[in-house]
Amino acid sequence: MPGSTANTSDAKPAGLTPAAAALLTSMEHWAKVRAETMGRRSLGKRKFERLPYTGSHVRMTLTQPNGTRTDFVVVTSDLSAGGACVIHAGFVHKNTPTELHLTDLMARPRVLKGTVAWCVFLGGRAHALGVKFAAPIDPRQFIEATAVSKAMNSSNDESGALSGRVMIVDDEELDRELLSMHLAEMNITTVACPSIDAALTQFDKAPIDIVITDLNIGNEKGEEVISRLRSRGYSGAILVVSSETEKSRIDQLLASGTTRVFSKPYRPPELLKIVSQLLAAIPMPASDAPIYSQLEGVLSQPGPVIKFINTARKRSEDLKKAMEEDNIEAVRTLLKTFQSTGAGYGFEIVTEAARLALKQIDASGAIAESKDSLRRLQMILTRMKMRPSAGNDDE
Repeated sequence: MPGSTANTSDAKPAGLTPAAAALLTSMEHWAKVRAETMGRRSLGKRKFERLPYTGSHVRMTLTQPNGTRTDFVVVTSDLSAGGACVIHAGFVHKNTPTELHLTDLMARPRVLKGTVAWCVFLGGRAHALGVKFAAPIDPRQFIEATAVSKAMNSSNDESGALSGRVMIVDDEELDRELLSMHLAEMNITTVACPSIDAALTQFDKAPIDIVITDLNIGNEKGEEVISRLRSRGYSGAILVVSSETEKSRIDQLLASGTTRVFSKPYRPPELLKIVSQLLAAIPMPASDAPIYSQLEGVLSQPGPVIKFINTARKRSEDLKKAMEEDNIEAVRTLLKTFQSTGAGYGFEIVTEAARLALKQIDASGAIAESKDSLRRLQMILTRMKMRPSAGNDDE
């Protein structure tokens, strides 16, 4: 039985069995009533963006309280980083352990473990199940990038909750707290700084995805913030909030590396929408969430992956030392190692982060101007984990 046959179009897959066709019809009915159903359930803002993912022959394994495991054929409706919605021919109790057997875009079988979060009756025997994954996934491994982009663009009015770290630089405490409050509603981590020196100190501690700064910080100008952050290797977006209306000054800000200028008083929805779009475009936003190997559920023995995680952490310390010593050749050698090995052990994000850091250091020829991407890689290396259930001592 194939792991999944999924698509993101409106056309029905060919060759459906009568049972699968009935479930697919139920799925279409579910799509019509979902908004009303979810409104009654008062779910509020979603933590993860829901993306269309129609699979007509998907295998789902349910584990009963007595330990019995049973396979069923279900139809998937949508997929997100945190879970999936499937149409199943029967009622399933909340918290029932599940395993969804999908196939990613590289034709690799994947087993996504989770539990039933809710069950809604649709009619006949059909029920819609909300499955919550045990650990977040990257939907882009299962859905073409164009489909992901289309789905994201169609829901710009829903800010949702994004991962990422935003630095707020403002010498007015009330302004810092106001902006932090708005961003907290999106579950975005904020780092509030009352001065440029405080901002630089925080920047040296951990990666920053977006900087939002007032035009004037005490006796210093916003251009100084921009200049000093850029000289430290920060390459992300910088948003300036200002009451300045003089066009020449705004043009000067944009020329100095500002991504966008907002006039005071700014409209929070407009600013938050831009922040959402910028974070959604970042392939590896700063986060403290654990990163699990994509080979989990595929390999029978986790030993090689565990060894890679431990070795990578040790080499992360070597990378830190090489950066402190300004040893660019040692840094490049370590980056090439991470780039060539990460994906092979199921950590494609490591390979991509190393590739971007190597590209930046080759372009600039200096470690100082590449610190942002290098620290981002270091953070990723510290987040690599194996689940406790995998029977290991890594946690």
